[in-house]
Amino acid sequence: MFNLRNLSTALRWGFSLVIIVFALQGCITVREPVFPKAWEKKGTLFKEDLVNVKIGGKQLRLHMVSARKASETPLPIVILTHGSASWAQTDIALGQAAFDAFKYLELLEYIANQGFGAVFFSHRGHGFSEGETSKFSCGWDKNYVEKAMSVGLDFEAIHGVLSKVQWADSKNVIIGGHSTGGVGALYYAGLKPNGVIGVLNIAGTYGCTGGTYGGRNIWKTRTGWKEHVTNGNSVRQLWLYGDNDSYTAISDLKDYVGMKNIELVILNGADHHILDGKLSDLPERWKPTVSKFLNSIKGELQ
Repeated sequence: MFNLRNLSTALRWGFSLVIIVFALQGCITVREPVFPKAWEKKGTLFKEDLVNVKIGGKQLRLHMVSARKASETPLPIVILTHGSASWAQTDIALGQAAFDAFKYLELLEYIANQGFGAVFFSHRGHGFSEGETSKFSCGWDKNYVEKAMSVGLDFEAIHGVLSKVQWADSKNVIIGGHSTGGVGALYYAGLKPNGVIGVLNIAGTYGCTGGTYGGRNIWKTRTGWKEHVTNGNSVRQLWLYGDNDSYTAISDLKDYVGMKNIELVILNGADHHILDGKLSDLPERWKPTVSKFLNSIKGELQ
C-alpha cells in the first residue's frame, strides 16, 4: 500500500539522485570553502582550518577546528575526532562535508570552558580532510585493528601540528573520540603511551551489525588489540558506553573492565550515539562525568 510516508521517501531519494546526476554531469559546481575561518562566541575563540600533515609518506591536509579561551600561558589540549559512519568526501556535493565539525562545536565550547584548548579533526577521507579512508571488510578481524591504526596515525599528525601552535601545551594532551574515533585514540595511546596524559573513549568500537558478520567488532579480535590497549593504559582513561549500543555490548568489554586506569561508565538507556542520541537528557548525564575526568587530570598538572 502506497501511503504518504512512502511518497515522501520516494521523493527524497529521487531528489538526491537528481543532485548526484547533475553533479556528475558538471552542472553543479562544488566550491571549496575558504580557510582559515575565525570567530568568537561568548569569550570562546574558534578557528577552522586545513592543516598540512604527512602521514605514511604522503602530504595532505586535514580539517581541524579549535576552541579556546584567551590565556597568557599555553593550554592543555583535548583532541577529538568522529566515527567512521560520518559523512565522507563523496557527500560534499550534497552539502554535508562539515557535518561532524558543526555537530562537535557545542562539545568543543564545553571543553574550552573547562580550561582546555579543544580541537576537533576529521580523519582522512571524511569531511574536508584529504586522503582516502582505509579499506574495510566485516569478515577480517585484521581490518578492525588497521582502521584503528589509520585513525591513530591521524591523531599523531594532529598532535604534531599542535606542537607548533603557540597557545597549545602539546606535552599535556588528552585524546578521544566517538566510535571509530574512540578506538583510534586508544590505538595512539598504545603507540605513544608517554605522548598523552589521558584518553576519552566515547562508545569506541569498529565492527558490523546485522548480516553474516553481525556482532563482530574490534573487541572480539585476537589480533593483538587487547595487548595494544594494555600498552596504553599507563594513562587515565574514561570509557563512556550506552547499555543499548547496537555495535558494542557491554559484555564485549569484559576483558577490559577493571584494567588499571580504565574507568567504565555506563549510561542506562543510551545507544551508540551518546553525544547526540534520542535521549534529550544525555548531555546533562555525561557532562558531569567528563568534567570530573578532565578537571582531575588538569588538577594533577598544577
